[in-house]
Amino acid sequence: KPVSFYTVEQLLRDFEMSQAFRDRAQNTQRDYRQKIRSIERHLPDAWKAEAEALTQPICFGMYDELRGKTGLPTANAAMRILGIAFSWGMSRGKLPAVTVNPAHKLKLKKEEPRVRAGEREEIEHLIATADKLNRPEIGDMIALGVWSGQRQGDRLAYQVAGRGNGRVMLRQSKTKALVDIREFSELKKRLDAAQARRKLAKVVSSHVILDERSWTPFKPDHYRHVYDEVRRHAAKTMRSCATLRDQDLRDTAVTWLFRAGCTIGEICAITGHSLQTATQILEHYFARHPELADSAIDKVELWWTRGD
Repeated sequence: KPVSFYTVEQLLRDFEMSQAFRDRAQNTQRDYRQKIRSIERHLPDAWKAEAEALTQPICFGMYDELRGKTGLPTANAAMRILGIAFSWGMSRGKLPAVTVNPAHKLKLKKEEPRVRAGEREEIEHLIATADKLNRPEIGDMIALGVWSGQRQGDRLAYQVAGRGNGRVMLRQSKTKALVDIREFSELKKRLDAAQARRKLAKVVSSHVILDERSWTPFKPDHYRHVYDEVRRHAAKTMRSCATLRDQDLRDTAVTWLFRAGCTIGEICAITGHSLQTATQILEHYFARHPELADSAIDKVELWWTRGD
């Protein structure tokens, strides 16, 4: 009779079915599942191994193998999720022999953060391209991104009830932070136009953004496909648009607000970023824009000349 033991596969599948997993945002759940599948696909021996037999050296080996097969970001995320699953299993008594989480404190190689803020002409060109392709709702999503700084999932889920008294009101799915900001004039024009198109089509929906080919809410994968199509067309006449992802719109909002003279606190009040995250975005923005330092020197020169 074969020996039965609790495997890494069972641990991760039980974690996927847990309330702790379901409490996470839908996008987070989807991302976790993708990373768990990468362990299943690329580490079949570890997948079938006894969970309590894993040690930190074994986890280091898993990490190194994953890095070679999937790249650094996926390997880092997969091992972090494995560590979260181990913590969950240990706290639920599923791993009684484990006293130290083998997937924690692995000193994963730090990833270079990706900060890509769109320039005004790039955003305008993307929106114009969406309109030209008869995809105005993609232009609306882009405008909502740069003028509210909200995540893609929250923009897709944004409710008509949240557009009250000329304000953008929603609760972020990831952090549960409440966003309540005045609707920027350029955004209001687009969303009012979207509402007019919907009225003409006699469509009633609780969602602000709809796929106007079917007049139904976008599924995330389909939205990303359509956005990428718009981006490819935009890049034909403005090559820099090729590298501008939808998730970059949130970084764009932070940098535009800063360029407009907003404080870090004001930026966070609009986008829902933490002070630390917003500062990190701006730190990378500074490094790519030496004209900010030149502007600072101009101010010092003026102060020196005045003799204050």
